[in-house]
Amino acid sequence: MQHNQVFVIQVSSGTKLPLALPAPPDTLLPSEVKYSASLVRGLGFAHIILGAVLFLLGVLGSWVEPETCWSGAGVWSGMSTMCCGISGLIAHRLWYKNFTIKTFLVSSVVSLVITVLAVILTIYAIVNRQQHYFHLLEQAENNPWFQPYDLDREHRLTLSVSANQLVGFTLE
Repeated sequence: MQHNQVFVIQVSSGTKLPLALPAPPDTLLPSEVKYSASLVRGLGFAHIILGAVLFLLGVLGSWVEPETCWSGAGVWSGMSTMCCGISGLIAHRLWYKNFTIKTFLVSSVVSLVITVLAVILTIYAIVNRQQHYFHLLEQAENNPWFQPYDLDREHRLTLSVSANQLVGFTLE
């Protein structure tokens, strides 16, 4: 929104015109941008909190059940989510254009939904993984033809998925 200002300068005889116009008052950001910036800050805090939860769940998983691979994914996604949250906290300081803040809000909300789903799935894996893991080991012992997965290959796949997730959050 632009404001057109008209200055009326009275000149008495024998005085010179001022060379510079008076300085405009400090302009405030539009209210929409202010609200967007506070939303970005709020989303940044939410990312940091959820990232810390994911990170702690991942560390707990690698400590309690190191033979499974979901714990490494929790550590990586937790760290990447916290990095996204930190970028959200400084976004309102770096970006002043309304379009850029709206773009960050959309991508941040989508990322936040994915992070909440990751927390839910990680908690589900914590609760059920040991039971399923021992059931699969029992099936593999009873039936030599039953090989549901290769643990080493699954671990490499999980690390690959975690690395891709980290790159995605970094690009965001």
